[in-house]
Order: sequence, then C-alpha cells, then structure tokens
Amino acid sequence: MEPDRLYIKIIEITKLFGNQNIRWHLRSDVNILGGVNGSGKSTILKACYELLSKGGVFDIKCNRLIDSISITLSNNSVITWKHSSIKSLGEMDSHFLEGSNQIVNDSKYGRVFYNQVQATTTDGTQCRPEEVMPGVIVENINSFEQQIADAIRLSKLPDENREEDSTMLDALIKEEVNHRNEIYSGAYETLMMLLREQKRIEFNSHPDIAESFRLATVCGDFFTGYGIALLNKMEFEKGGATIPYTHLSVGQKQLLLIFLKVTNTQNKPAIFFMDEPDLGMHVDWKKKLLKTINKLNPNIQQIVSTHAPSMVTDWGNCVKEIGQITLTGED
Repeated sequence: MEPDRLYIKIIEITKLFGNQNIRWHLRSDVNILGGVNGSGKSTILKACYELLSKGGVFDIKCNRLIDSISITLSNNSVITWKHSSIKSLGEMDSHFLEGSNQIVNDSKYGRVFYNQVQATTTDGTQCRPEEVMPGVIVENINSFEQQIADAIRLSKLPDENREEDSTMLDALIKEEVNHRNEIYSGAYETLMMLLREQKRIEFNSHPDIAESFRLATVCGDFFTGYGIALLNKMEFEKGGATIPYTHLSVGQKQLLLIFLKVTNTQNKPAIFFMDEPDLGMHVDWKKKLLKTINKLNPNIQQIVSTHAPSMVTDWGNCVKEIGQITLTGED
C-alpha cells in the first residue's frame, strides 16, 4: 500500500555528461544508488536537491553537466528544469512565469544561458515548484563536502554559528542544535521545572519531553560509552569528562548531524538526499544507519549514494547501479 504523503516517484535527466539519459523509478522509503567514482551519482542527487529546494538555482557545475531534469511526484505533479543557451538577454522568451528564470554567465566557457523552471499540477495547471509539494522538507547531506573546513562558506554564516577553528561540519551541527532548541524550548522549561520541584516525570503526560529525548536514546545506541550531559548544547559525558560535540570524531559528528536533521523534521514528510553519508563511520553504524533513520521518521524518503556494501545490508531491493537507470538507444 502506497503512503498518502508526497515523495519522488520518477527522476529523469537528459544528457548527463553530455551523452547519458537517466530514468530512475523510486520507492517511497529507501533508494540506494551505486556506481564507480565519476559515474554521476553525486551530480544526480545534487541537481535534484537544488531543483526541489532552490527552485532550480543551480551552480555552474550542474549547469555544465546536465541538460534537463524532470521530477515526477507521487501525486503525479511534475517539476522540470532545463537550460537554454542565448546570445543576449533579449533572446529570452517572455512567456515563462515571472521569477522562474535564472540568468547564468558561464565566463569560463564563454556562454550565457538561463534556467527555465516549471511545475505542472495533476490537472495540467502551471505553477511554481513550491506550490506542488507544500509542507515537504527537503534536506541534503554531503559527507565529503561537509568534512572539509570551508573558510568561504564559514565566513558567510552568522557570528553565533561560528567558533574559532570550527569546521563547516561543526557549523552545520550548531545550526541544527539551534533549530532543535527552538522546537523543544517549551519541553526543556517544563523538564527543568519538574526537576526543581522533584516531581516524578510521567512521559505519557508530557509527550513533548519524551520526544526531546529520542535523540539522546538513539545516540546512546551508537555512541558506546557516551551519555548525554546537556541536550540543549549537545554535550556528551564519558568517564566523568564533559565532551562538546566539537570534540567528537568526524564519524560521530556526521552521525550526529544526520540524527539532528531527522529528529528536527518532527515526523513531517521529508525527502533526504544523502551523498555517501557513511564516510568516517564504523561498519556496524553503516549497517543500521538507514534503518534508524526510517525508525526515527518513517515519513522520510531516503535517496542515498554509497560505495559501502555494508550500507545495503537488508536493502537489496532498494539498490540500483547507474547502469540500471541509464537509458539505452532503444528506450
């Protein structure tokens, strides 16, 4: 039985790397894409994320590597993107929706083109992309990029999200911690009041408090020997010492970021694009990562690329290789 929430049903891409056409039929729960390095896995995930989250405002790299994208949702609405080269701005067609085009000056290749983004509802009505998937959260997790200290991106973040010697991964965790604190501020205040009054905490009477502890529970299942010292600061405890999240290993930080993003969805419908989310993780973590995400929020559609055989354990029916979704001349 198909869920009644929105999810991606089909991804179609034309001229990936100039000569490959892609058609990928997706499941509502977990989808795993495999392939050798440079086969296009990251480009596919990044392009789809940028279309759904940024309205087709692609970076120069995506514009060079693909010609068009079409995403069909489970309600049969379709979101499309394509770019067209032009010699001058005067050549732009005028019938596209206002605000649906982005001018890109690709000076390296000496060309100018515009991104054309359109969405079509089930009855054929044209609208903006955000109108066909209201309330759906779209997230992107790219382990390789997040593990690199990115001085340029860090410099653009608000001061409260930057600390001395912090990496981009630290900053992303801080952003999710702040979001989490906004969500559960009332639960934390109630918890502190009950503790001060030395009252028994009945989780059935305080579901918001119980919900706020889900992250601590799942971290305990993965971080052997660690306890949560402060939820609102994501400080851990081990052997009597307090350990801030900035002092965790890269693999632990990556896992913490994923679980923060998942629990911050509050069980709402979401689409998570995850490009090699398992980098730096122990093999035992890789085996249970996707199951844990699915348990934390079964309303998340996971679209994942990986090179790790352990990641696909128990998900054999969800795996596709690039060659299996690449169309041949007869298709």
